[in-house]
Amino acid sequence: MARETRTRHLPDDRPYVRPIRKVVLSQKHLGFRFAAAVLFLLIGVTAIAFGVAQFFHPEEGWTKIETRSGLGMHAGEEFSLFYELGVSGRSSSSENRALSQLYTEAMVDSFESLSVSEHYDGHVNLFDLNERPNETLAVDGVLYDALSAFAESGSRFLYFAPVFARYNDLFSCEDDALAADFDPWRSEAVRAEYAEYTAFANDPEAVRIELLGDSRVRLFVSEAYLAYAEENGISCFADFYLARNAVIADYVADTLLDAGYDKGVLTSVDGFSRCLDARPDSEYSFNVYDRSGAEAYLAAVMRYSGQRSTVSFRDFAVDETELSSHYAYRNGEFRAAFIDLKDGMPRAALPTFVGYSETESCLGIFLKLYPLYAAERFDAPAAGALAESGVQTLWVENGALEHTDPDVRLDVPSRGE
Repeated sequence: MARETRTRHLPDDRPYVRPIRKVVLSQKHLGFRFAAAVLFLLIGVTAIAFGVAQFFHPEEGWTKIETRSGLGMHAGEEFSLFYELGVSGRSSSSENRALSQLYTEAMVDSFESLSVSEHYDGHVNLFDLNERPNETLAVDGVLYDALSAFAESGSRFLYFAPVFARYNDLFSCEDDALAADFDPWRSEAVRAEYAEYTAFANDPEAVRIELLGDSRVRLFVSEAYLAYAEENGISCFADFYLARNAVIADYVADTLLDAGYDKGVLTSVDGFSRCLDARPDSEYSFNVYDRSGAEAYLAAVMRYSGQRSTVSFRDFAVDETELSSHYAYRNGEFRAAFIDLKDGMPRAALPTFVGYSETESCLGIFLKLYPLYAAERFDAPAAGALAESGVQTLWVENGALEHTDPDVRLDVPSRGE
Protein backbone atom coordinates (compact mmCIF):
# COMPACT_ATOMS: atom_id res chain seq x y z
CA MET A 1 0.00 0.00 0.00
CA ALA A 2 1.62 3.25 -1.12
CA ARG A 3 1.45 6.26 1.17
CA GLU A 4 2.83 9.76 1.26
CA THR A 5 6.60 9.59 1.71
CA ARG A 6 7.73 10.30 5.26
CA THR A 7 11.06 11.69 6.33
CA ARG A 8 12.25 9.25 8.98
CA HIS A 9 15.30 9.76 11.13
CA LEU A 10 17.52 7.00 12.45
CA PRO A 11 16.93 6.02 16.07
CA ASP A 12 18.93 8.46 18.18
CA ASP A 13 20.86 6.45 20.77
CA ARG A 14 23.07 9.34 21.81
CA PRO A 15 22.80 10.78 25.35
CA TYR A 16 20.20 13.54 25.67
CA VAL A 17 21.58 17.10 25.62
CA ARG A 18 19.40 19.89 26.96
CA PRO A 19 18.78 22.87 24.63
CA ILE A 20 20.71 26.10 25.29
CA ARG A 21 18.64 29.14 26.08
CA LYS A 22 19.89 32.75 26.03
CA VAL A 23 19.00 34.78 29.14
CA VAL A 24 19.56 38.54 29.45
CA LEU A 25 20.60 39.46 33.01
CA SER A 26 19.54 42.58 34.85
CA GLN A 27 22.27 45.12 35.73
CA LYS A 28 20.75 45.91 39.17
CA HIS A 29 22.38 45.02 42.51
CA LEU A 30 25.81 44.41 40.98
CA GLY A 31 27.62 44.57 44.33
CA PHE A 32 25.36 42.00 45.94
CA ARG A 33 25.60 39.75 42.89
CA PHE A 34 29.40 40.02 42.90
CA ALA A 35 29.56 38.94 46.55
CA ALA A 36 27.20 36.06 45.84
CA ALA A 37 29.31 35.01 42.87
CA VAL A 38 32.44 34.91 45.05
CA LEU A 39 30.59 32.82 47.64
CA PHE A 40 29.36 30.34 45.03
CA LEU A 41 32.85 30.18 43.53
CA LEU A 42 34.30 29.22 46.92
CA ILE A 43 31.60 26.58 47.36
CA GLY A 44 32.32 25.22 43.88
CA VAL A 45 36.06 25.06 44.46
CA THR A 46 35.49 23.24 47.75
CA ALA A 47 33.17 20.74 46.08
CA ILE A 48 35.64 20.09 43.27
CA ALA A 49 38.47 19.62 45.74
CA PHE A 50 36.36 17.17 47.72
CA GLY A 51 35.46 15.26 44.53
CA VAL A 52 39.09 15.06 43.45
CA ALA A 53 40.11 13.84 46.91
CA GLN A 54 37.40 11.19 46.82
CA PHE A 55 38.56 9.99 43.40
CA PHE A 56 42.24 9.75 44.26
CA HIS A 57 41.77 8.60 47.86
CA PRO A 58 38.48 6.69 48.03
CA GLU A 59 37.62 4.82 51.17
CA GLU A 60 37.68 1.05 51.19
CA GLY A 61 34.36 -0.73 50.89
CA TRP A 62 31.39 -0.33 48.58
CA THR A 63 31.79 2.49 46.08
CA LYS A 64 29.96 3.59 42.97
CA ILE A 65 32.48 3.49 40.14
CA GLU A 66 32.15 6.50 37.85
CA THR A 67 32.87 6.63 34.15
CA ARG A 68 35.64 8.94 33.01
CA SER A 69 35.18 11.81 30.59
CA GLY A 70 36.94 12.35 27.29
CA LEU A 71 37.15 8.71 26.18
CA GLY A 72 34.15 8.68 23.82
CA MET A 73 30.36 8.31 23.73
CA HIS A 74 28.78 5.77 26.05
CA ALA A 75 25.59 4.87 27.93
CA GLY A 76 27.14 5.26 31.37
CA GLU A 77 24.24 7.36 32.65
CA GLU A 78 21.98 4.35 32.15
CA PHE A 79 24.17 2.05 34.27
CA SER A 80 25.50 1.83 37.82
CA LEU A 81 28.55 -0.17 38.86
CA PHE A 82 28.97 -0.72 42.59
CA TYR A 83 32.21 -2.33 43.65
CA GLU A 84 33.87 -3.34 46.91
CA LEU A 85 37.28 -1.68 46.88
CA GLY A 86 40.24 -2.72 48.98
CA VAL A 87 39.62 -6.46 49.32
CA SER A 88 41.94 -7.51 46.46
CA GLY A 89 45.14 -6.45 48.21
CA ARG A 90 45.56 -3.33 46.04
CA SER A 91 45.18 0.17 47.42
CA SER A 92 41.64 1.44 47.02
CA SER A 93 42.78 4.52 45.10
CA SER A 94 44.78 2.65 42.45
CA GLU A 95 42.07 0.01 42.14
CA ASN A 96 39.41 2.68 41.68
CA ARG A 97 41.39 4.48 38.97
CA ALA A 98 42.19 1.30 37.03
CA LEU A 99 38.62 -0.01 37.34
CA SER A 100 37.13 3.32 36.27
CA GLN A 101 39.37 3.39 33.20
CA LEU A 102 38.51 -0.16 32.14
CA TYR A 103 34.80 0.32 32.89
CA THR A 104 34.68 3.45 30.75
CA GLU A 105 36.59 1.88 27.86
CA ALA A 106 34.21 -1.10 27.84
CA MET A 107 31.20 1.24 27.96
CA VAL A 108 32.53 3.26 25.03
CA ASP A 109 33.45 0.22 22.92
CA SER A 110 30.06 -1.44 23.34
CA PHE A 111 28.01 1.74 22.86
CA GLU A 112 29.83 2.82 19.71
CA SER A 113 29.74 -0.70 18.25
CA LEU A 114 25.97 -1.01 18.72
CA SER A 115 25.03 2.51 17.65
CA VAL A 116 22.47 2.87 14.86
CA SER A 117 22.57 6.67 14.85
CA GLU A 118 26.09 7.39 13.58
CA HIS A 119 29.47 6.01 12.56
CA TYR A 120 32.37 6.16 15.02
CA ASP A 121 36.00 6.17 13.96
CA GLY A 122 37.72 2.90 14.79
CA HIS A 123 34.48 0.92 14.65
CA VAL A 124 32.41 -0.84 12.03
CA ASN A 125 29.07 -0.74 13.77
CA LEU A 126 25.36 -1.30 13.31
CA PHE A 127 24.98 2.11 11.67
CA ASP A 128 27.45 1.04 9.00
CA LEU A 129 25.56 -2.21 8.35
CA ASN A 130 22.31 -0.29 7.87
CA GLU A 131 23.97 2.29 5.65
CA ARG A 132 25.54 -0.37 3.44
CA PRO A 133 23.02 -3.19 2.99
CA ASN A 134 24.10 -6.19 0.93
CA GLU A 135 27.79 -5.43 1.51
CA THR A 136 30.11 -7.70 3.49
CA LEU A 137 31.68 -5.83 6.40
CA ALA A 138 34.10 -6.92 9.14
CA VAL A 139 32.38 -5.64 12.29
CA ASP A 140 33.42 -5.19 15.91
CA GLY A 141 33.62 -8.30 18.06
CA VAL A 142 30.88 -7.26 20.50
CA LEU A 143 28.51 -6.64 17.58
CA TYR A 144 29.36 -9.93 15.87
CA ASP A 145 28.80 -11.92 19.08
CA ALA A 146 25.44 -10.25 19.71
CA LEU A 147 24.28 -10.85 16.15
CA SER A 148 25.36 -14.49 16.51
CA ALA A 149 23.22 -14.87 19.63
CA PHE A 150 20.16 -13.59 17.77
CA ALA A 151 20.88 -15.87 14.81
CA GLU A 152 21.18 -18.92 17.07
CA SER A 153 17.90 -18.10 18.82
CA GLY A 154 15.97 -17.73 15.58
CA SER A 155 14.44 -14.46 16.83
CA ARG A 156 13.33 -11.87 14.24
CA PHE A 157 13.43 -9.11 16.88
CA LEU A 158 16.26 -7.16 15.21
CA TYR A 159 14.34 -6.62 12.00
CA PHE A 160 11.49 -4.75 13.68
CA ALA A 161 13.69 -1.65 13.58
CA PRO A 162 11.17 0.42 11.54
CA VAL A 163 8.43 -0.38 14.07
CA PHE A 164 10.74 0.44 16.97
CA ALA A 165 11.82 3.75 15.41
CA ARG A 166 8.21 4.83 14.83
CA TYR A 167 6.69 3.50 18.04
CA ASN A 168 9.44 4.88 20.26
CA ASP A 169 8.29 8.42 19.45
CA LEU A 170 5.17 7.73 21.51
CA PHE A 171 7.19 7.92 24.72
CA SER A 172 8.21 11.53 24.14
CA CYS A 173 4.59 12.67 23.72
CA GLU A 174 3.11 14.98 26.32
CA ASP A 175 -0.58 14.46 25.63
CA ASP A 176 -2.83 11.62 24.55
CA ALA A 177 -3.81 13.15 21.20
CA LEU A 178 -0.18 13.23 20.05
CA ALA A 179 0.47 9.73 21.39
CA ALA A 180 -2.29 8.34 19.17
CA ASP A 181 -0.20 9.22 16.10
CA PHE A 182 2.23 6.43 17.07
CA ASP A 183 -0.13 3.98 18.79
CA PRO A 184 -1.65 1.25 16.61
CA TRP A 185 -4.25 0.55 19.28
CA ARG A 186 -5.63 4.07 18.76
CA SER A 187 -5.07 4.61 15.05
CA GLU A 188 -6.10 2.30 12.22
CA ALA A 189 -3.63 4.04 9.90
CA VAL A 190 -0.76 3.38 12.30
CA ARG A 191 -1.88 -0.23 12.69
CA ALA A 192 -1.82 -0.72 8.91
CA GLU A 193 1.62 0.89 8.74
CA TYR A 194 3.03 -1.39 11.45
CA ALA A 195 1.49 -4.42 9.72
CA GLU A 196 3.43 -3.60 6.56
CA TYR A 197 6.68 -3.24 8.49
CA THR A 198 5.98 -6.51 10.29
CA ALA A 199 5.47 -8.40 7.03
CA PHE A 200 8.98 -7.44 5.93
CA ALA A 201 10.49 -7.99 9.40
CA ASN A 202 9.22 -11.56 9.61
CA ASP A 203 10.31 -12.52 6.08
CA PRO A 204 13.89 -13.92 5.86
CA GLU A 205 13.73 -13.43 2.10
CA ALA A 206 13.25 -9.69 2.67
CA VAL A 207 15.84 -9.02 5.37
CA ARG A 208 18.33 -11.12 7.29
CA ILE A 209 21.77 -11.04 8.90
CA GLU A 210 24.30 -13.36 7.26
CA LEU A 211 27.24 -14.36 9.48
CA LEU A 212 30.21 -15.23 7.29
CA GLY A 213 32.87 -15.99 9.92
CA ASP A 214 35.94 -14.02 11.00
CA SER A 215 33.64 -11.18 12.19
CA ARG A 216 32.34 -10.67 8.63
CA VAL A 217 28.65 -9.81 8.34
CA ARG A 218 26.24 -9.05 5.53
CA LEU A 219 22.88 -7.38 6.10
CA PHE A 220 20.81 -8.74 3.23
CA VAL A 221 17.88 -6.56 2.15
CA SER A 222 15.78 -7.51 -0.87
CA GLU A 223 15.22 -5.18 -3.79
CA ALA A 224 11.51 -5.02 -2.95
CA TYR A 225 12.23 -3.99 0.64
CA LEU A 226 14.83 -1.42 -0.46
CA ALA A 227 12.29 0.12 -2.82
CA TYR A 228 9.64 0.18 -0.08
CA ALA A 229 12.14 1.73 2.34
CA GLU A 230 13.03 4.45 -0.16
CA GLU A 231 9.35 5.26 -0.70
CA ASN A 232 8.52 5.33 3.02
CA GLY A 233 11.58 6.98 4.52
CA ILE A 234 12.99 3.87 6.23
CA SER A 235 16.74 3.98 6.82
CA CYS A 236 17.24 1.40 9.57
CA PHE A 237 16.63 -2.31 8.91
CA ALA A 238 18.16 -3.86 12.07
CA ASP A 239 18.36 -2.51 15.60
CA PHE A 240 18.87 -4.01 19.07
CA TYR A 241 16.41 -1.52 20.61
CA LEU A 242 15.41 -2.92 24.05
CA ALA A 243 18.17 -5.53 23.86
CA ARG A 244 20.96 -2.97 23.49
CA ASN A 245 21.61 -2.59 27.22
CA ALA A 246 21.55 -6.36 27.66
CA VAL A 247 24.44 -6.59 25.19
CA ILE A 248 26.27 -3.73 26.90
CA ALA A 249 25.78 -5.24 30.37
CA ASP A 250 27.17 -8.59 29.22
CA TYR A 251 30.15 -7.08 27.41
CA VAL A 252 31.12 -4.77 30.26
CA ALA A 253 30.64 -7.47 32.92
CA ASP A 254 32.68 -10.03 30.96
CA THR A 255 35.43 -7.45 30.34
CA LEU A 256 35.67 -6.71 34.06
CA LEU A 257 35.66 -10.39 34.98
CA ASP A 258 38.37 -11.18 32.43
CA ALA A 259 40.52 -8.51 34.09
CA GLY A 260 39.95 -10.00 37.56
CA TYR A 261 37.35 -7.52 38.84
CA ASP A 262 34.79 -9.77 40.50
CA LYS A 263 33.59 -7.95 43.62
CA GLY A 264 30.70 -5.90 42.34
CA VAL A 265 27.36 -5.66 40.58
CA LEU A 266 26.40 -3.84 37.36
CA THR A 267 22.80 -2.72 36.79
CA SER A 268 20.95 -0.70 34.14
CA VAL A 269 17.93 1.56 34.53
CA ASP A 270 15.91 -0.67 32.19
CA GLY A 271 16.17 -3.91 34.14
CA PHE A 272 19.44 -5.67 33.29
CA SER A 273 21.82 -6.77 36.04
CA ARG A 274 25.08 -8.73 36.19
CA CYS A 275 26.45 -9.75 39.57
CA LEU A 276 30.21 -10.40 39.28
CA ASP A 277 30.72 -11.71 42.80
CA ALA A 278 31.14 -15.47 43.22
CA ARG A 279 31.75 -15.34 47.00
CA PRO A 280 29.14 -17.50 48.76
CA ASP A 281 29.12 -15.26 51.85
CA SER A 282 28.21 -12.09 49.92
CA GLU A 283 24.51 -11.33 49.70
CA TYR A 284 22.84 -9.19 47.04
CA SER A 285 19.27 -8.11 46.50
CA PHE A 286 17.04 -7.35 43.52
CA ASN A 287 13.82 -5.35 43.92
CA VAL A 288 10.70 -6.71 42.23
CA TYR A 289 7.99 -4.11 41.56
CA ASP A 290 4.34 -4.45 40.66
CA ARG A 291 1.51 -2.00 40.21
CA SER A 292 -2.01 -1.60 41.48
CA GLY A 293 -3.74 0.43 38.80
CA ALA A 294 -1.35 3.29 38.15
CA GLU A 295 0.43 2.99 41.51
CA ALA A 296 3.80 1.19 41.52
CA TYR A 297 4.88 -0.59 44.69
CA LEU A 298 7.65 -2.88 45.93
CA ALA A 299 6.24 -6.39 45.66
CA ALA A 300 9.29 -8.32 46.90
CA VAL A 301 13.02 -8.18 47.51
CA MET A 302 14.84 -11.16 46.02
CA ARG A 303 18.04 -12.05 47.90
CA TYR A 304 20.80 -14.18 46.43
CA SER A 305 24.49 -15.00 46.48
CA GLY A 306 26.88 -15.82 43.65
CA GLN A 307 27.31 -14.67 40.08
CA ARG A 308 24.01 -14.10 38.33
CA SER A 309 22.38 -12.44 35.34
CA THR A 310 18.95 -10.90 35.90
CA VAL A 311 16.45 -9.39 33.47
CA SER A 312 13.28 -7.55 34.50
CA PHE A 313 10.43 -6.50 32.19
CA ARG A 314 7.72 -4.07 33.35
CA ASP A 315 4.86 -2.32 31.58
CA PHE A 316 5.07 0.66 33.96
CA ALA A 317 7.67 3.14 35.14
CA VAL A 318 8.86 3.16 38.73
CA ASP A 319 10.67 6.51 38.50
CA GLU A 320 11.54 9.26 36.02
CA THR A 321 14.57 7.40 34.64
CA GLU A 322 12.17 4.96 32.95
CA LEU A 323 9.79 7.44 31.33
CA SER A 324 11.66 7.19 28.02
CA SER A 325 10.14 3.73 27.47
CA HIS A 326 6.72 4.04 29.13
CA TYR A 327 3.57 6.09 28.60
CA ALA A 328 0.40 6.31 30.72
CA TYR A 329 -2.84 7.54 29.17
CA ARG A 330 -5.23 9.62 31.25
CA ASN A 331 -7.77 6.77 31.24
CA GLY A 332 -5.27 4.46 32.98
CA GLU A 333 -4.04 2.53 29.94
CA PHE A 334 -0.32 1.82 29.81
CA ARG A 335 2.06 1.53 26.89
CA ALA A 336 5.55 0.09 27.24
CA ALA A 337 8.27 -0.49 24.66
CA PHE A 338 7.34 -4.11 23.95
CA ILE A 339 6.22 -5.12 20.46
CA ASP A 340 4.61 -8.48 19.76
CA LEU A 341 6.69 -10.04 16.99
CA LYS A 342 3.67 -11.88 15.60
CA ASP A 343 1.81 -8.79 14.39
CA GLY A 344 3.79 -5.68 15.41
CA MET A 345 1.30 -4.60 18.08
CA PRO A 346 2.37 -3.23 21.49
CA ARG A 347 1.70 -5.83 24.16
CA ALA A 348 2.77 -6.81 27.66
CA ALA A 349 1.24 -10.01 29.04
CA LEU A 350 1.92 -9.04 32.66
CA PRO A 351 2.85 -5.93 34.62
CA THR A 352 6.10 -7.59 35.81
CA PHE A 353 8.22 -10.51 34.61
CA VAL A 354 11.70 -11.37 35.94
CA GLY A 355 14.17 -13.98 34.76
CA TYR A 356 17.54 -14.89 36.26
CA SER A 357 20.29 -17.44 35.73
CA GLU A 358 23.71 -18.44 36.98
CA THR A 359 24.75 -19.66 33.53
CA GLU A 360 22.94 -17.51 30.94
CA SER A 361 23.89 -13.97 29.93
CA CYS A 362 21.47 -11.05 30.09
CA LEU A 363 21.01 -11.27 26.33
CA GLY A 364 20.39 -15.01 26.54
CA ILE A 365 17.69 -14.44 29.16
CA PHE A 366 16.19 -11.57 27.13
CA LEU A 367 15.82 -13.79 24.07
CA LYS A 368 13.99 -16.45 26.12
CA LEU A 369 11.72 -14.07 28.05
CA TYR A 370 10.74 -11.62 25.35
CA PRO A 371 8.33 -13.80 23.31
CA LEU A 372 6.55 -14.81 26.53
CA TYR A 373 6.17 -11.22 27.74
CA ALA A 374 5.38 -9.34 24.51
CA ALA A 375 2.32 -11.47 23.96
CA GLU A 376 -1.45 -11.37 24.23
CA ARG A 377 -1.55 -13.92 27.06
CA PHE A 378 1.08 -15.10 29.50
CA ASP A 379 2.14 -18.74 29.06
CA ALA A 380 2.99 -19.91 32.59
CA PRO A 381 3.89 -23.49 31.55
CA ALA A 382 6.35 -22.12 28.98
CA ALA A 383 7.89 -19.92 31.66
CA GLY A 384 8.23 -22.96 33.89
CA ALA A 385 9.91 -24.91 31.10
CA LEU A 386 12.70 -22.30 30.97
CA ALA A 387 14.04 -23.72 34.23
CA GLU A 388 15.28 -26.73 32.26
CA SER A 389 17.65 -24.40 30.39
CA GLY A 390 18.87 -22.79 33.61
CA VAL A 391 16.60 -19.73 33.59
CA GLN A 392 14.32 -19.28 36.58
CA THR A 393 11.39 -16.88 36.37
CA LEU A 394 9.26 -14.84 38.73
CA TRP A 395 6.14 -12.83 38.03
CA VAL A 396 3.22 -11.14 39.75
CA GLU A 397 -0.25 -12.11 38.61
CA ASN A 398 -3.40 -10.66 40.16
CA GLY A 399 -1.32 -9.46 43.11
CA ALA A 400 0.19 -12.89 43.80
CA LEU A 401 3.90 -13.72 43.46
CA GLU A 402 4.57 -16.76 41.29
CA HIS A 403 7.99 -18.33 40.71
CA THR A 404 9.66 -21.42 39.27
CA ASP A 405 12.64 -21.56 41.63
CA PRO A 406 12.06 -23.75 44.72
CA ASP A 407 15.09 -22.17 46.41
CA VAL A 408 14.25 -18.52 45.77
CA ARG A 409 14.59 -16.21 48.79
CA LEU A 410 11.96 -13.48 48.83
CA ASP A 411 11.20 -10.80 51.39
CA VAL A 412 7.65 -9.55 50.85
CA PRO A 413 7.06 -6.16 52.50
CA SER A 414 3.64 -5.03 53.59
CA ARG A 415 2.08 -2.45 51.28
CA GLY A 416 2.56 0.21 53.96
CA GLU A 417 6.36 -0.13 54.02
